[in-house]
Amino acid sequence: MPPKLKTNGYIGVGKQAVFGTPVAPTAGLFLKYLSESLVNEQDDIKGTEGGFGRYIIEAYKANHRAGGEVSGYLRPDVFGFFAALCLGADTFAAKVPGASPSIHTLTPGTPGFMTVERGIDPATPTIVERFQDMHVGDLTIEGEQSNPLKFSASLVGTKGHVEAAATAPTYESNNPIMFFDYPTYTLDGGATVEISKFSIKISNNFDLWYGPTMTPSEIIEKLLTVELNFTLKFLDATHYKKVYYGAGTDVVYTIADGSFRVLAQYGALDGIRAVDLYIKHIKHKGAPVNLAGDAGPIMQECVGYGVKVGADNLIDIVVKNSFDSDYI
Repeated sequence: MPPKLKTNGYIGVGKQAVFGTPVAPTAGLFLKYLSESLVNEQDDIKGTEGGFGRYIIEAYKANHRAGGEVSGYLRPDVFGFFAALCLGADTFAAKVPGASPSIHTLTPGTPGFMTVERGIDPATPTIVERFQDMHVGDLTIEGEQSNPLKFSASLVGTKGHVEAAATAPTYESNNPIMFFDYPTYTLDGGATVEISKFSIKISNNFDLWYGPTMTPSEIIEKLLTVELNFTLKFLDATHYKKVYYGAGTDVVYTIADGSFRVLAQYGALDGIRAVDLYIKHIKHKGAPVNLAGDAGPIMQECVGYGVKVGADNLIDIVVKNSFDSDYI
């Protein structure tokens, strides 16, 4: 018998309304995955009580939970779902035929949760599982010149359940958004064409609460954080001196402030497909410059993180797509 292929399967997602009650995938919200690592995780206690010498004589199951990561190219419908559940609030404007697409303005609120259905060799099916109560612990958006934007979601939930039959996948028809799709990259309020790579990581930093149950009875959000990395072509000392010397010539006692924004889109009118990632307030932690023995250009591998200032959100994400209802 030949082995099962990694590409012969599906990942579908659906928003849950009630913790502990899994749902079927939503039509159109099936991920054209690049990778997945969904798993049932079991904690065990090895039985090493006295009286039996040097041997483990038993094992006791402690906790059980579901988790793992899924990744894919940034197609706006599916990405919007993961981003909405990660942040927790979706201000939705419906499509206006011939004028504008569906618009989702995603901002921090109470994170939502989902069921993730995975089918492996679904025609048979070899196995179909629904992982329930899955929260987006980390959402990472990455871009690199000449490539599609990508996202990955690190998920944590309560448990999986084996289903009797597979769901027929339905996929969104949108192409991925590319790094070069009419982009505007904005650093500290000024547009730049010198960024060749970026990564934004949003983290909910969840705690699992088990209480008197074997699976988590509650998933508690803690500090919301946004981490930023980007590669900047080194043309002059402006950014370097701002980060390390307060734009002067000597070290200062503050961390430099700034902002970072990525806007990329394609299409027109109600066919616009776009993602807008806006961190209004960042702290620049590093922007090193180094020499090497080859003749390549100097690139600054810059590091920063988002901070909340006043009434502004820690991060705002606007997605324009074809998913014509709110995610939350």
